[in-house]
Amino acid sequence: MVVLLIDWPTICPFLQQIISVIAELPLAQVTWRDQRQPFNPNALVKLYNTAEREIGSDYDQIADDGLMYTYGKRAWTFNAQVEAVSQEFDAYAPFYASRIHTRFQRDTTRQQLKKIDVSIMRHLATTSVPLTDDNRHWSMTQISFEMNGCFKHLDDSNWDGVPANNWIEKVRVISTIDDRIETDQVIVLGREFDSGFDSGFQKTVPPVIE
Repeated sequence: MVVLLIDWPTICPFLQQIISVIAELPLAQVTWRDQRQPFNPNALVKLYNTAEREIGSDYDQIADDGLMYTYGKRAWTFNAQVEAVSQEFDAYAPFYASRIHTRFQRDTTRQQLKKIDVSIMRHLATTSVPLTDDNRHWSMTQISFEMNGCFKHLDDSNWDGVPANNWIEKVRVISTIDDRIETDQVIVLGREFDSGFDSGFQKTVPPVIE
């Protein structure tokens, strides 16, 4: 089965690069939380996505390749956790978080996100925490945004050589009583595109009997 949901392999590096540019930090200091972290940087941004959820209803559509795809929208929370050792006004965590927040509101950033079919729905609460580690004071601020994007889903699994996204065209019905054939007919099946339901197996009304 091939399932193409949100295109994370494209979206995640793109978001990482945007945060690096607008926070004015080297790309090495902007990482996803599960990546290897640089050693003892003055400032570090850890990115992570949470709470993926549905927006509206999904719909099916047969593409030019003859396959059926499911399309829809998903929302998720994009988090940027900023950590900084310095307590200077222009080099501690709330400063970088404020810079990210301000630049995310600008149309130039939103236009860049459109290149990967992602948009910002709203800014969520910002949390700041002062921390002490072995008498070293540092700051941590998390800034979050509700994002949304499109997805496409294709199921290309098959059963006995027949694609799962195909539909039955013909079926032969044979019934017997005491080894005598009582019914032997072929029923032609199809999909009712005007029924408002465009997925699964459906029988035309009335069936065509040969």
